[in-house]
Amino acid sequence: QCFWEWSARGPLVISVPGGRQNERVAVNTSLVDLLPTQIGLAGGTAGLPEEMVDGLAGTDLGALLIGDEKNWPDCVIADYLAIGPCVPCRMVRKGRYKYIFTHGQPDLLFDLIDDPQELNNLARDAEHKPALDDLKKAAMKNYDPVMLMEEIMFSQRYRRFVATVGGRHPAHRARCGPFVHNLSGSANAETGLDEAQLHVPSGGPRPARRYIRQKLQRDPKFTR
Repeated sequence: QCFWEWSARGPLVISVPGGRQNERVAVNTSLVDLLPTQIGLAGGTAGLPEEMVDGLAGTDLGALLIGDEKNWPDCVIADYLAIGPCVPCRMVRKGRYKYIFTHGQPDLLFDLIDDPQELNNLARDAEHKPALDDLKKAAMKNYDPVMLMEEIMFSQRYRRFVATVGGRHPAHRARCGPFVHNLSGSANAETGLDEAQLHVPSGGPRPARRYIRQKLQRDPKFTR
């Protein structure tokens, strides 16, 4: 739930026929590198559906397996948005430096060679500004934390609203109360909808929720 080394870093152990043996490779890799590596070991992308490999994230580790580290990007980007910070977070690890972005909070920059415990934040150190700018640029490429936060909040409101809708069975009506047929009052404040009378189909909560989801997807207030 965080990007400190003791949480985000884990060993990657690989053994392949003809590959390096009993060696430690001190470069940055990521879990997203595993799929392109497996595809490479299986013969490459020839014959695979275009939609499967188009825009595939990660880098084939094959070069590292035969000892070629010269052209390795040595850069890892990781994202987190869940329990703990509850806002968009992104980490960029490149070479000896790690940059941590937490939406609404100060930047963090650490030199993991000189400061493996990540106790000395270098983000305000003029000497390390080039490293900060480089990693921050990589972090913000194709990344909009404001839009991401808006989408997450919208998704939460949508799912909370759908969860209030049951079927016409008395047990469902008793559990869901006034939300079954009349979306008003607190439902308005929660979802932003105008008052609406919805005739919920019978058959239990699943068909009812599917009906509401389809209706909301057609409502301009719930679509972008």
